[in-house]
Amino acid sequence: MRRLDLNRIPAAELRTAMLAAGPACTLDDAHLFTGPDAFEVEGDDAKRRRERKAKKICVTCPALAECLAYAMAICPSEGVWAGLSARKIRALSLSPATDIDTEREAA
Repeated sequence: MRRLDLNRIPAAELRTAMLAAGPACTLDDAHLFTGPDAFEVEGDDAKRRRERKAKKICVTCPALAECLAYAMAICPSEGVWAGLSARKIRALSLSPATDIDTEREAA
């Protein structure tokens, strides 16, 4: 089992690993993960629907573990990362266990 110690890997390396793993998300659907720009208002229902769509993409993503590692390293304030909200990512980042199991279960 390979484990990542996020305290020892620079965020840039984690980002590179995430991109190399071939994420399921693309620039075309980036708005699902980040939401509208600062000048647009997004209601709670619209945000939930948008994030639900983003999370459906994450379910099949081959870069899920790498995305989670990168997100935990950068502690985003917004968006969907590895199928989780930024709030959940920040909570995970603050927990005492910072190692992430990157092994995938055999199908």
